[in-house]
Amino acid sequence: MKLNDLAVKRDYEPQSVNYYGDNGGQFFFTFEEFSKKYLNADINTDLIVRWDIVYFEADKGYYMEIHMLHQDTGKYSPIRIQSVTEEDVPHIIKLLTFHFEKIKRLWFPLSDI
Repeated sequence: MKLNDLAVKRDYEPQSVNYYGDNGGQFFFTFEEFSKKYLNADINTDLIVRWDIVYFEADKGYYMEIHMLHQDTGKYSPIRIQSVTEEDVPHIIKLLTFHFEKIKRLWFPLSDI
């Protein structure tokens, strides 16, 4: 799978800011930088509920938006990763699959329909 395969157009654009206005958003320059903070995070408190990879024509590259729910506080955190590359794809898929499996468990038994 390539970045272009992950860059799908969604039917809804979520908020890019935290509703509470408490600067809940985060910014990382690279996926590696993001991973240093969240790769080993507790999925029970920091759950990715949506992600988007977008091709940005002006930069001729891709960026990633991650939408995380901090379940211990109930706060939503939009996260932007300014640059993702083809080398990041296996790591991105591994991370997202881990969160997707958690969401399926949370939605059981509907996730088995």
